[in-house]
Amino acid sequence: MASGLGVPRYAYYKFARFLALNGYSVITFDYRGIFESEDPQFAPSEMKMEEWGRQDIEAVLQFARNELNASELYYIGHSAGGQLVGLAPSSVHLDAAVFLSAVVGYWKLWPARWKWGIFLFWYILPVLTWNRAYFPAKLVGFSSIDIPSGVVRQWSRWGRSPNYLFDHIRADDLDRYKQFNMALLAITFDDDTKLGPKRPADKLLTYFKNAEITRKHINPEDYSASRIEHFGFFKKKFESSLWKEVLRWLKKNSS
Repeated sequence: MASGLGVPRYAYYKFARFLALNGYSVITFDYRGIFESEDPQFAPSEMKMEEWGRQDIEAVLQFARNELNASELYYIGHSAGGQLVGLAPSSVHLDAAVFLSAVVGYWKLWPARWKWGIFLFWYILPVLTWNRAYFPAKLVGFSSIDIPSGVVRQWSRWGRSPNYLFDHIRADDLDRYKQFNMALLAITFDDDTKLGPKRPADKLLTYFKNAEITRKHINPEDYSASRIEHFGFFKKKFESSLWKEVLRWLKKNSS
């Protein structure tokens, strides 16, 4: 279960426990420089967001295959976790994946109400990381934990590019995204307009050309909820509704 940017793994515990109680071995983890994966041997100012996919997600997939001897391998990517999956070479072994609020972060894809705010955000980020080890995410209200400045600088470069990370990754990585032939469930929420709007989510899916995609855009009112937004899916109140729908989809796409 791959986290969003700046989201510690404990944010996913309730949903992870739900899946575990329904027969799955579930791994949550922190990317390098985040929460329990802070390590003094890695300079936060030199970290790259692509390393989270190429090395961290890769290490977890290898652990699942080699140490847990997983006969089937499923991936749940929240936000950035959905973006980065194809950077991990072992992702070719996935049987299915679920994306939750995963988008391409190019600012022009945002609704008019938020577009220029996202534009400014991408250009202000590098300034706020100047001569800092960590981007002060807690101070500006972006996250509950600070984020390695090197990660944030690369993220802002991606956000200023029309194809986001896909303008910057290697050709073999790009081919890996195109060649995924797994089942893919992509979920977004109608009120997630600031961090995970529908249009940039649909743009992300265009890079998974061979995946068998099931697409759901959810109105909170259909689930008797006043809001869901970017993080609400992981609240326990959705255990009997949204969580069970994802569980049924996973079981349906088991081999």
